[in-house]
Amino acid sequence: MKKLERSLRDLNKAIKKGQPVACNRWGYWYVERPFMVALRRFFRQEESRKLGLIQALVSLLEETEKTPVRFRKDDQISLPQFFHEPQALLTAADSVVASDINNSAVRELQRHALALRYRLEGVHGGVDKVPADANMLSKIRSAVINWKESHEVLTEIDLSAEEEKKLIQTCEYAEFANMLMSDESLMNQFFSWIIQDKNSVSVFVEFPKVQQRIVDCLLNGRVSRFGKEILRVTFQECDADTSEKVVVLPFEGKDLSILGEEREIVFRGNYRMTIRDVFHFFRDKYIEVGNLELMAEGIINWNVFEWGFWNADKNDFDRVDLEHSGWWKDLPVFEILSKKDAQERYGDHLDGFQWNVTAVSTRGTLTMDFENSHAFEEIAVPLGDGSYRVYSFGKYATEFPVTFYEKVTSLAKTVPATVSYPDENEYYTFRQHARHYFGSCQRSVHAETSPGVYSLNPEVSRVYKRSIPLSSNASFLSNTKWKS
Repeated sequence: MKKLERSLRDLNKAIKKGQPVACNRWGYWYVERPFMVALRRFFRQEESRKLGLIQALVSLLEETEKTPVRFRKDDQISLPQFFHEPQALLTAADSVVASDINNSAVRELQRHALALRYRLEGVHGGVDKVPADANMLSKIRSAVINWKESHEVLTEIDLSAEEEKKLIQTCEYAEFANMLMSDESLMNQFFSWIIQDKNSVSVFVEFPKVQQRIVDCLLNGRVSRFGKEILRVTFQECDADTSEKVVVLPFEGKDLSILGEEREIVFRGNYRMTIRDVFHFFRDKYIEVGNLELMAEGIINWNVFEWGFWNADKNDFDRVDLEHSGWWKDLPVFEILSKKDAQERYGDHLDGFQWNVTAVSTRGTLTMDFENSHAFEEIAVPLGDGSYRVYSFGKYATEFPVTFYEKVTSLAKTVPATVSYPDENEYYTFRQHARHYFGSCQRSVHAETSPGVYSLNPEVSRVYKRSIPLSSNASFLSNTKWKS
């Protein structure tokens, strides 16, 4: 037996000779003996042998994403040390793709191999982006419109300028675009990522393992919430002669690579955890809110129920003091809008000085299904320079039903609740969002109190006491009328 990543050239020779190559779960490959080959054929298990090899190659390609490709002036390249050369892995993948198998596993292998080629770029034997082809752009545009029409929660069928831009970016990855048009499953994943979630084309194409990690950890809606690609592929300088291609996310205002999940992040309050731990926190959000959230500065130390950040030195939360006037100014910044963006979202009545209170409704179906609908409040506070700071408040049960049994037994049940800042539904790209403006408040940008925010005090002041009753079929009342 030979370790896969240390003997890729030998593997290629064996595949080219048509030898029955198999790979075990520990990443070792070998050529099966005639008796085993005959046994597989008798029991029709030949496909499982090939599938094991495909899965091993996909895992190896996924591992390459963890180590950034480095670009230097002398055109040298840096990949994991276990590679003799990246082309050996790509050759092995191509040999399997060219076999007589045609299933989802092969297509997945093909996608990961192409991703490595795009990360390498032409200078290192990979593939470069090219100008968008008009015919391919037209085909993908039609496919997107058909995809939108099949998703009832998407009300805007026509393509926006931002969506058009993303389709052009897609066509610049010409080989990927061709693959996309021949794979319906891949197309659904891709359109959900760039159209519904409004995320980066480059991350999906060049880093498929990272992209799937983001989706699995429920971050796909969060990273796109603020209208810009905070999750993106970029080059980070290593030294004067070298830069490396990485995927970055902002952590408390600083862009950091997320390729190496063992990297430790030190948050405010000396709160330390690895990037892997960060992903696990967000993956478990439906079960426990945790001490992290994604806001204007990226991922920050903040518990949305406790209204405070975790202080590791004190082993307790440092909470916002709700007793003093202007307490909302001490909350972490959720979102900043320009006057123009605020008017587009809330209405032309905003003049840069006027406070605004809006009810927001979300729903996952076109019915008023109580399980897939919610309502919360957004308050836009002027900052004095024409821009607005947005606050999002929603009422939630402190313990939410997860299993089917818990959901059934929670019907018409009153449970303890709290006010969440921000509201979780802000990040739900899979739901329709509608806003209904119902009041403007004090016009002074220097006001220490405002009816819109201060009126929350009776409930907010009980956040720490956990004494707010909440019926399972009630939340903030919204008068929004959904369009049919």
